[in-house]
Amino acid sequence: MTSTTKKEARKSYMDSIRSSVSESSSPVETENSEVSGGVLQKRLESAERSRDKKIERRTLLHVAADRCRIWAGNPRRYDLLDEARCQDLINSIKDDGQKEPATARPLSGDAEYDYEIIIGTRRHWTARHLGVPLIIQVDETLSDEEAFRLADIENRDREDVSDYERAVSYRDALKRYYNDHQGAMASALKKSNAWLSRYLDLADMPKEIVSAYPAIGDIRIEHIRKLKPLLADPKIAGRILDAARSAKGNVKKAAELMTLLVNIAKRRKKSAVRKFEVNTGTNKPLVKAALGKGRLSLTVDIASGASDAEIIKGIRDALAWAKE
Repeated sequence: MTSTTKKEARKSYMDSIRSSVSESSSPVETENSEVSGGVLQKRLESAERSRDKKIERRTLLHVAADRCRIWAGNPRRYDLLDEARCQDLINSIKDDGQKEPATARPLSGDAEYDYEIIIGTRRHWTARHLGVPLIIQVDETLSDEEAFRLADIENRDREDVSDYERAVSYRDALKRYYNDHQGAMASALKKSNAWLSRYLDLADMPKEIVSAYPAIGDIRIEHIRKLKPLLADPKIAGRILDAARSAKGNVKKAAELMTLLVNIAKRRKKSAVRKFEVNTGTNKPLVKAALGKGRLSLTVDIASGASDAEIIKGIRDALAWAKE
C-alpha cells in the first residue's frame, strides 16, 4: 500500500469512527414536518455548536513534548524506541519540520501532563529527542474504544510495530473494550475472526519463549502457527519450554530459536517409539517389538523355523523388555 493510499484509508476510517459522535448531536428531521421559528433557531444554534466542536476537535497546537504522555492503549512499546528506530523521522523533522500532527486528547486534573498522545508515539519521542515542540491535533471527544481503533489503523501496516506488540494490544483491548466478545472486536476492526484469533494466540505465547527471543520485534505470527500444535501436547510443551529457558541470551536470531524449538519437538516424536528385537539361534529375526504411548506391538516371524518353545520364549523376552 502506497503512502498516499494509506493516508486516504486512514482518513476514511477515522472519519467513519468519528461520524457517530457528530451525528449524535445532529437534529432529526422528517418529511412534511412544520418547523417553527423557535425550533429552527434551536437547530441553527445546534448546528453552530456542532461545527464549533468539530473545529475544536481538530485544533492544531504546538506544545512541549514533556507535557504529553503516551496513551496506555497504544500498541507501540515506548521503552523500545531509540535513534535507530526513529532515525528516518529525526532526519525528516530536522529538514522539513513535523509534517503530520500527532493525535491527542486533553487531560484534566493532571499536574504533570496536559495531553495524552493517541497516535504519534515516534513523533513524540523524536520531538523530545530533538528538543522541539510537538505539533498535535486535539480531539476532545474521542473515547478509549475509538482511540484503540484509530491507533490500530495507524499502526497496522507499520513494520516497526511488531506482530507481538500488536497482539498484546489486541488481547488487552478484547477485555477492556469488547467484554471478551471476539466477534464484536473482529467486526469493529473489519477483520475476520480467524485473523484476530491468530493474534490472540500470539499474545498467549508462553513467557519462556517470548523471553528467549533476541528482541520483541522478532516475534512473528508465523512462529505461533508452527508452535501452537506442538505446545498442545503437554510432554512436548515441557521440552520446548525447557529448551527456551536454556536458549535465553544464547541465540542471536529468531530463525535460530525457531529451528531449535521445532527440532526439540521432532526429536521427541521420533524417540516416542522404542523398538526391540529377538533373534533365533541362527541370528534370524523372530520377534519384533515396538513400544509407544503405553502400547506394545509384537510381530512374530512364524516362517523363521523356530520351535513353539522358542517363539513363546521370544514373546516373554519382549514383554520383559517392555516392562523395564
